[in-house]
Amino acid sequence: MICGEKKTISDLYKYLDREKYFIETGWVRKLSNVSKFDRSEIKTEIKKDDFTQIAKLLYEDEDIGSSYRLKELVEQMIERNKEKYSRNYIIKKDGKVVSHAGTGAENEKVAMLSYVITAPEYRGKGYAKKLCSAICEDLILEGKDVFLINYSTESTALYDKIGFKVCCDWGKIFLNLKK
Repeated sequence: MICGEKKTISDLYKYLDREKYFIETGWVRKLSNVSKFDRSEIKTEIKKDDFTQIAKLLYEDEDIGSSYRLKELVEQMIERNKEKYSRNYIIKKDGKVVSHAGTGAENEKVAMLSYVITAPEYRGKGYAKKLCSAICEDLILEGKDVFLINYSTESTALYDKIGFKVCCDWGKIFLNLKK
């Protein structure tokens, strides 16, 4: 996968085989503050089976999952969590992970919100907003700048409501690993 500012990615894409490579464009966004939100359903203690369920939700999503292999995604999430390179917040219903928000990478100064997903049958209930608000509140209280990259106009309304502002246009080139 190659990521960068939209213009650069668009220029590079012209030289690639379009049967193998795909392009997706979106925006880098930054959050400065977040409102407190009800945390009653949120879990932050994630078990191995939870990571498998999270990865399946991501993998099955048409927009997110095509640039991953399921087994590798599960392993990556477990390893990043163990190394304290990322964190994960979930909401479960009847023992099943139905919504997730996490950080794809973070250090002592900055965090990238990522892997925001809700199972299709649970969308529209405010779970993603609740999870994003909670994790962002924790990150800001720790003194971190919070960023994300969003590629879909569908998620733009959510990130606008939370308070994320566009910093720049962004893009990525990737192989569709599901084919």
